[in-house]
Amino acid sequence: MIKIDTILTTYLETNTYIVYDSKAKEGAVVVDPGGDYDKIKGALSGIGRRCEYVLLTHGHFDHMNAAAEFQKEGATVICHSADADKLSSYRSLAHFAGLMTNKLTPDITLKGGETLNLCGMSFKAIHTPGHTEGGMCYIVEDKIFCGDTIFRFSYGRYDFYGGSFQKLKNSIINKIFNLKGDYVLYPGHGEPSTLDEERKYNPIKIDTEQDEN
Repeated sequence: MIKIDTILTTYLETNTYIVYDSKAKEGAVVVDPGGDYDKIKGALSGIGRRCEYVLLTHGHFDHMNAAAEFQKEGATVICHSADADKLSSYRSLAHFAGLMTNKLTPDITLKGGETLNLCGMSFKAIHTPGHTEGGMCYIVEDKIFCGDTIFRFSYGRYDFYGGSFQKLKNSIINKIFNLKGDYVLYPGHGEPSTLDEERKYNPIKIDTEQDEN
C-alpha cells in the first residue's frame, strides 16, 4: 500500500511529499524537497525510511532547494530536461527570496511519457509545461503529484521565465483533464483535490474563454 506523508517546507509552505510502499522496508521517494532539509530528514527518520529518489515537478527553488543534500547522501534526483538549468542558476528564482540556489545537476532528466519504477512503486511521468517549460506531473496508482501546474480550484502562475498561459491551459485541459477516471491531486501548495472536482470547478476553462475573447 502506498503511503504519503506531507511536510510543509519553506516560507512559501511548499508541500513536500514523502511517498513509500508500506510493504517495502527502507526506501522512499521525496517529491519537491523545497528546503528545510533537517525537517524532511527528521520525518524520514521517524518512519524508518531513507530518501532513495527525489522527484522534482519543476526547478523553482521552493521545490528543489533541499535536493542537493539528499543527492549527497546517494539519492537519485529526477526532473524534466527543460528545467535542469534552473537547478544551478538564477532561474530557480531563489534570489527573489534573498536565498542562494543549492546547486545540483540532476541524475536523470525526462522528456515525458516515461514510467519510473522507484522503491517498488510505478510512477508515470507527464510533461505539463506552462508554469515552467519543464513542468512535470507524476502519477502513481490513483494519485497525481502536480506541482504548481494545478491547485485546488486554481492553477499555477505563468508569468515567470519559461511560463506560458497557452501551454498551461493545454497541459491542464488536454492532458490532465483527459485522463480517464478520477484521481487525488497533490499540488505543490495548498490542500489536495480530486480530478473530478477540478474538471467541474477549476477556473481554467472560464479564464481561457475570457483570454480568447
